Amino acid sequence: MLNKINKIYLSFGFMLCITISSNAQKTIQGNQSQEPRQKDREVVNEDPEKIDSINITTYSLSNLNVQDTFKTKGLTKYFQQYDPARNRDFEYGNLGNMGSAAYPLVLDLHTQIGYTLGINQYKLYQKTEDDIKFFNQKSPVSELYFSGGESQADLRVKALFSKNFANDVNWVIDYDRISQAGIYINQKVKQTSFLTGIAYTPKKSNLSLFVNYLINASVEKINGGVIDPSLISQISLRKNYPVHLSDAEDRLQNQGIFLNAFYDLEKDSSNSEFKTSVQYEMAYFNEFFRFTDPSISNDSLYYKNFYLGDRGLRHYVNQRRIRNSVFFNNSFKEYYNFKTGISYDYNFLNLSSQSRAINDVYLRFNGTINLKKKLIINGDVYYGLLNVANQFGIDANAQLSLTKQQGFNFGFKSSRMRASYIQEELILNEEVFYNKDQNKIFFQSLSAEYYNNKLHFKIGGKLQNILNYIYFDDSGDPISHDKIYNVSLLYFGNDIKYKSLMIENFLFIQNQSEILTNLPKAFTKNSVSFYGNVFKKKMLLKAGFDFRYIINEYLPYYSPITGQFELNTSTTNKAYPLIDGRISFKVSSFTTFAKYENLTSFFSDQGEFMVLNYPQFDARFRFGIQWNLWN
Repeated sequence: MLNKINKIYLSFGFMLCITISSNAQKTIQGNQSQEPRQKDREVVNEDPEKIDSINITTYSLSNLNVQDTFKTKGLTKYFQQYDPARNRDFEYGNLGNMGSAAYPLVLDLHTQIGYTLGINQYKLYQKTEDDIKFFNQKSPVSELYFSGGESQADLRVKALFSKNFANDVNWVIDYDRISQAGIYINQKVKQTSFLTGIAYTPKKSNLSLFVNYLINASVEKINGGVIDPSLISQISLRKNYPVHLSDAEDRLQNQGIFLNAFYDLEKDSSNSEFKTSVQYEMAYFNEFFRFTDPSISNDSLYYKNFYLGDRGLRHYVNQRRIRNSVFFNNSFKEYYNFKTGISYDYNFLNLSSQSRAINDVYLRFNGTINLKKKLIINGDVYYGLLNVANQFGIDANAQLSLTKQQGFNFGFKSSRMRASYIQEELILNEEVFYNKDQNKIFFQSLSAEYYNNKLHFKIGGKLQNILNYIYFDDSGDPISHDKIYNVSLLYFGNDIKYKSLMIENFLFIQNQSEILTNLPKAFTKNSVSFYGNVFKKKMLLKAGFDFRYIINEYLPYYSPITGQFELNTSTTNKAYPLIDGRISFKVSSFTTFAKYENLTSFFSDQGEFMVLNYPQFDARFRFGIQWNLWN
């Protein structure tokens, strides 16, 4: 196995050297041709979606009158990052396996309408009703993606398909599948996310209908982490590494059916600048979480004070929700769009040994104001009535454009909301483990960002103040902090391009008034690449190295029983410099990458950890391809 890895590593290094040499030669030849500078800038700019744009638009149910240009992903900044935890500025930490339970490295609270279970360790991989997009197109659209590793069990498959049918019908499918076999005992993940929708928008009728279905299924075998992390450099065969759990497994699954009907009140009017419609929405949502461990004879110390029965340990909870909403929509050209209405939720909660019904009513408002594209203001507001009186949520943002290339982004959030199920109640083996009446959570968030696309530069910050913040301590108990908890964030991003050399940088600094959750104090990632056109400008190529360094003194402890990342203030963590080597290129609508991850492990005996006792992957090879088809 080691020889095989060395061969792959040497082959990758040889391929990278050839690529760099070829790229440098083509750059010299390109300079002699004296092409217009603006053209070169467009080819290798940091917004490659513009190059890939085609004459296809999309729209969402939040506003049927706003059309967005469909942009293929192409050779984007994070194309080589196949793992959802890493293909973004603000990354996630996980259990060492793609698709495993994950938590955000930056605290970012959101307004939440309706009652929830609060079991969100797989939320990163799940699709929601907000992901529903429909297409305006003349021919079918397909976007296919595949990424594989060193074994057949390691893969990620994505597919996006849209096709128009007769009678003004558009059909969309959005599919994402992750399968990752871990290198340790009892470590395997399967994630499936599927969304499909049908839009019926007849040109001669005032009525438009939309039917959507989604399902998310997460299944993970959990080994509880390694027993002694200090042995990571001594046990090379990972399957022989002692772990805490041998038979533990969880499953989180949700599915939803959404029906939306729009009746256009202005379609027959001579004044077509104003759009007015009535919308009815019916949504059925069913979610359950199940954790089981039938073999607990050797696991009693790991589970601490959690209840253990003769048949092991079992946690099951199921929530079903039926939501009925009525909205009044009004818009004028692109200048404004307002959506006002009311929603009624009927929730049924099944806790194995007991059940209950929860009824919620909310007033809702969503709006956008566009002032000559210089200032765009968006707002989403809800206010609870009856059983949820005085609960509210405000989520507003504004984009102020100084020029076409630079401007500011501002954000404001405020909410008073109840605790989730898992923050108040836990039933194990049909016995109550804890039952608490938590205070309402109140938080405010302010954010600001300055960006300059011409210089590929951005700097921003966020301040969050939270009252009654709920965290899980090291015993698994949810604690409501009755003081104001403050978390501040400052981040900076800058991409430098000089001829065929590209350097991409992103870093953030995070501070909290008290240690109530394990957050990194500092994070930086940097990439050095040769980026440009080769082979007579038929291929756009990017090859180089990625570097990541995280300063996090304490890592969170993961409890698979509740799906929560608990506070750890006793076991410290040592930072690990992660280095990846990769090469990617794009030819027409075909894009691919090949990378060798964690090159650091070849010259360091220290392993990387993002969660306490869960080592990240060893050095490994990975590849991926994406292909867009237009007919």
